[in-house]
Amino acid sequence: MMNRLLKIVLVVSFISSTSLAYSNSNESGLLDFRLKKLFNQRKESLTKHEGLPIVMVFFEERCGWCLKLMQDLNAIQNQCPNMLQPIAIGIDTGSLHGLKKLARKAAVTYPVYIATDSLLAGIGGVEATPYTLFADKNGAYKGRLRGYIPTSKLLSLVSQQFSVESNLAEGCLEKFNVAS
Repeated sequence: MMNRLLKIVLVVSFISSTSLAYSNSNESGLLDFRLKKLFNQRKESLTKHEGLPIVMVFFEERCGWCLKLMQDLNAIQNQCPNMLQPIAIGIDTGSLHGLKKLARKAAVTYPVYIATDSLLAGIGGVEATPYTLFADKNGAYKGRLRGYIPTSKLLSLVSQQFSVESNLAEGCLEKFNVAS
């Protein structure tokens, strides 16, 4: 009963938390930022990731739950490459080396960037990590969750909240033994 209640609360809070404070006046979207890639320091526009629902996870260097979530996203991307687009964004607390070490340990195969002050201000800050933002395939903000999100819950949220093709969602949910 408690687990079912928790699921309902998470889904309701996911659906109802649809407003972000953006620093720019046109309130465009989560992908309207240029960030440096973690490993080569080249600036890149996040708009290149349009096309799939976005799961943007913010992480810090000494965050075990961040590592777990990043590994789970890696597994989802490898098993279901057309379901969502994960993006990891490191919050630099003084050690780029530490961020790189965590990203390598997670063995991510998706884009990893370094947060900028303008991005952090644009999303209203990151209270604690892991911190996950969700956007539709065009980068429009859809919701946020703080803390670790188990794979089954993450897949259920993405398949329910975004118009992921039903056969694709079902196939992916089956791979991870998640009831649809």
